[in-house]
Amino acid sequence: GGTLFFGLQPLPSPPGRCAMPTLPESTCESPTDADSNDTPPPNDDRFARIVAAMQPPPPPSQRKKELPLRAAADESPADALERAQALVRGGEVDAGLTLCHQVWPAISRTNDLTRMGVCQYVMVLGYHYNGMYTAALTAGNRGMDLLTRAGDSGRLLHLISMHAVTLTNLGQLPEAFELFYRGTQLLPSVSDDPLMQCRFWNNAATLYSFIDRDDQALECTERGAALTPHMDD
Repeated sequence: GGTLFFGLQPLPSPPGRCAMPTLPESTCESPTDADSNDTPPPNDDRFARIVAAMQPPPPPSQRKKELPLRAAADESPADALERAQALVRGGEVDAGLTLCHQVWPAISRTNDLTRMGVCQYVMVLGYHYNGMYTAALTAGNRGMDLLTRAGDSGRLLHLISMHAVTLTNLGQLPEAFELFYRGTQLLPSVSDDPLMQCRFWNNAATLYSFIDRDDQALECTERGAALTPHMDD
């Protein structure tokens, strides 16, 4: 799940407007109006394939590993949180989630809003990989509130794009597109971070693909791909 972002071009608009104004041949239908009657219900198998193409989940473990039920005695909450994220991204999803829940009380006591928001983000990531979208929705709401209060636009942007995918997967399309549009307004704040921009567009492509808007999904994918020369990831 890398993130790539090319230069800031005209951004997608909220529902009811043309989602990708840079390509005139795109349609301008509102997903809630045009697809409300003929869009098939969400298909979990199809969504799993889309996610696999856009943001490949970590491969399953080749051997069973013991869950880190306790952090190392000399490990700080911040280090434990970094380790939890590495576990989730490395394929040890259950282990990462277990560690994340373990360190949450200690991180909460610090009242560090950014670190608390990151902890919720790691939970969202793990829940997504495990297909636990309702749990991801709860953690995403908490994380967005924390990162908004912390004023951390970069991490908030990444979480917003993931949260929009969660909402789409749960069938809440108007809320998903409203949140996606909010994310486009934050893009200028990370104009010097192609990795963060790429993550946003990759998640946007997943969102559009899930509702069978393949042309717009392709546009988002191309936006992300155009950022790859500017990244060392």
